Amino acid sequence: MVFSKSKIIKFLVLITLFTSCNKNEVDGVIIPESLHTQGEQRNIKLKRLVKQTLDKSPKALIGLNDFGCTGEVCHDLGFVITQIIYKTGENEFIKLLEKLSHDDRKDIKGFIMAGLEYGDNNNDGKRDYKIISDEFPNIDKLLNSKKGKE
Repeated sequence: MVFSKSKIIKFLVLITLFTSCNKNEVDGVIIPESLHTQGEQRNIKLKRLVKQTLDKSPKALIGLNDFGCTGEVCHDLGFVITQIIYKTGENEFIKLLEKLSHDDRKDIKGFIMAGLEYGDNNNDGKRDYKIISDEFPNIDKLLNSKKGKE
């Protein structure tokens, strides 16, 4: 069987497009498999929210908070959020949190706690079991306050 040069190029382009669309990360934030396998539309939405949160959009952070999850998927969403904190820095993430309601902050705190406990934040293939007050003391202080956008 002989393939023309144009067919080979088309095939390689399709393979490249397919593999790049299905990568499990956004700007260095790893998307765990449990989140990546929830359907194409949810993948697109999650990746968009991660990108926008990295770009410091409080609305996107609320979108991550409201993304919807149960069990392991919530732990993995928490891991995504902790990676965002590491990438943006604690002070920049605080600026996002300051624009959220008290209830949204409480939810985000739960995700951060789960992400620190169950996530592989050292990228060494192991759970880290970190705690928020040690890892992100300023975020913890803000999240423990009663203040929040009304």
